[in-house]
Amino acid sequence: MLIAACGGNGSVKPSSVSSITPTSPVPDTAVTSHVTSDVQPQKTAAVAAVVALWRQIDRLENNPKDDLTTLDSVARSQVLTQWQYNISTARQKGETSKGNTVVKLSNARRNPLAPESSYTVTACLDVSRVRVFDSSGRSIVSRSRPPKVAYRYDVIRDSKSMKWYVTVAKAAGTC
Repeated sequence: MLIAACGGNGSVKPSSVSSITPTSPVPDTAVTSHVTSDVQPQKTAAVAAVVALWRQIDRLENNPKDDLTTLDSVARSQVLTQWQYNISTARQKGETSKGNTVVKLSNARRNPLAPESSYTVTACLDVSRVRVFDSSGRSIVSRSRPPKVAYRYDVIRDSKSMKWYVTVAKAAGTC
């Protein structure tokens, strides 16, 4: 549950992805000399991986009996470990969520220092419609929780499965 950035008991939670809205396009000047014909599909796939991550997180937080191992299909490394911990901890406390997080794309660019199948995706998560409840049904969302939180995600494509995974998430303030 995005509570560190969004209020609550200190775990992290912006919930359910209901849409992705691109904002003004930003030229990808860092990789213009390396542009290939499949850059746009890769960029689109990297963005879709972030959206899929939030859909999965929200599904798991809204349905406490759903299997946490399904996070393996959208995340790896730090993101997988962190969200398994966040959701497990919330479940142990009897916390649940309701609502949808809206993911708005700010920027997606290939990481020039990493393999071609590595992107950094910056997104604004609108958590204003996400509610988190304790085991007695009381809201535990802090009144000071910002309604929108910016995050930077590292997204990679697995060379064997060719599937995209979110591996790193870093809060980047409000948006």
